[in-house]
Amino acid sequence: MEDAAMTTTEERMETLEKQIKSMKGLVVRLFVLLVLTAGGLVASVLIQPDVIRAKGFEVVNDNDVVVVSVGESSAGIGLIATCDSRGIGLVQITATTSGQGVVTTLNEKGQQLVELGVTTDGGGTVRTKNGKGQSLVEIGVTVSGDGFVQTNNGKGESLVRLGVTTEGEGLVVTEDGKGQATSTLP
Repeated sequence: MEDAAMTTTEERMETLEKQIKSMKGLVVRLFVLLVLTAGGLVASVLIQPDVIRAKGFEVVNDNDVVVVSVGESSAGIGLIATCDSRGIGLVQITATTSGQGVVTTLNEKGQQLVELGVTTDGGGTVRTKNGKGQSLVEIGVTVSGDGFVQTNNGKGESLVRLGVTTEGEGLVVTEDGKGQATSTLP
């Protein structure tokens, strides 16, 4: 009976040794897999491409509403647009079809309120508008390269112009909103 007990104990020891050997192999394989995975993650973080290319890019909020969009306008020109939490456009950065850069702010109806841009002659311009699209105030550069400021009524008709005379002197012109000068200085 003692032999049967020994055999059983010996068999149990052999079985236990086999299980320990199997566990060691499994632990080694898991460790190697962990090292390879960690190495891959580190490599993917360290490798930075020079250029990332895509046809568009969107940032969405928690409600899956686009709040920033980078892509192209309907005219095929690059466009960056920001929107409020409802997806209503607020600011657009794009270019005219002639290649001049433009930054535009919009109201909640999508109407332009402020436009930073370039004149056809390449000078800078700032224009504020009412919700109907009429220009209210414009600051810019004349064809001859001089600065000017113009204020308009709610219909977009000129009321006051500040600028430069052909002799290089300051100029102030007030108008009646119908194109007729009411006073001029100097």
